Amino acid sequence: MDLTVVTHWTNTEGAKDLDTTRCYMGRERFDRLCAMLPPETTILGVDEQVSCILDFARDECQVFGPGGVTIIHGGRTVLHGAGERFSIDELRPTA
Repeated sequence: MDLTVVTHWTNTEGAKDLDTTRCYMGRERFDRLCAMLPPETTILGVDEQVSCILDFARDECQVFGPGGVTIIHGGRTVLHGAGERFSIDELRPTA
């Protein structure tokens, strides 16, 4: 599995003056870094105060906390909110 995890996905500490989303790097720098990743890489953005448990024995993931997770792969973006379960296949390049 070629997976890049980005924490603090929805950080807003920078308020209006500074974009601190995407682990404090902001969207612009994040987009530049994504362009350097191999195309088969899946990105898992995890909101602040959120965890995403990957259960390989059950082939599923579950989101815990007040926010959610964002999966980006191949130009497609999928969101999963608090309490949701989803197939671990969504994190694989063939999903």
